[in-house]
Amino acid sequence: MTKKNNSNYFGTKTTAKDNSFDLNQAGGVFVFKDSNPNNGWKKISVAINYENTNNFNNSIFSAGTNPTTSVANYFLYHANTGNNGAPVPQEFVNTRSGESISDLYSFLGGNLPNNTYPKLSGFAAQQAMLGYQGYVINATTPANNNSSYSSNVRSGGNYYQENTVNSSGYNGKLSFNAATSYKDRIYLGINLNSHLLITHNLPVFTKTITTLWIAMTE
Repeated sequence: MTKKNNSNYFGTKTTAKDNSFDLNQAGGVFVFKDSNPNNGWKKISVAINYENTNNFNNSIFSAGTNPTTSVANYFLYHANTGNNGAPVPQEFVNTRSGESISDLYSFLGGNLPNNTYPKLSGFAAQQAMLGYQGYVINATTPANNNSSYSSNVRSGGNYYQENTVNSSGYNGKLSFNAATSYKDRIYLGINLNSHLLITHNLPVFTKTITTLWIAMTE
């Protein structure tokens, strides 16, 4: 299977292709027969089948020259307005001794806003911290905890930018069937369907439906 995505970013056209080999369906039926004439249960069949109903593998690539906006604008917006329109305090963009960037990122997302900063967005503080730690933005007045932030990216426009989005996963159905009969008068069967949704950033979700059926003939 081949998926092709075209992008046009400020006049620059790009194409991304995703090639994959998929086994859409596979299954088998097993029949067990008892040749004993005194046994009323002469035959039982078991079947299993897998069907791949959806494939989420996909790639998108965009590239081009932005005449006005750099990546710094994104981080500046959150850094300078994330505290209810005011800048994010510098204490939340600097790591402490022994603290990693990942530790600080988790702390900001789980502990803001708080009683001291009831209007401070945890998400905005995370973005400000990432921009600051990535040297994209810097505090205008480092000695002031409530300083605004400015860009470290050169001014003047014409910023070359690239963006890649990759996704993967599938949606499938696994079916199990079993059936038997007693003296060709009573027929029993069971059907079990399990629906699977798996992606690169989501846990496995399973929904199971069971059907039991009984039929009788004279």
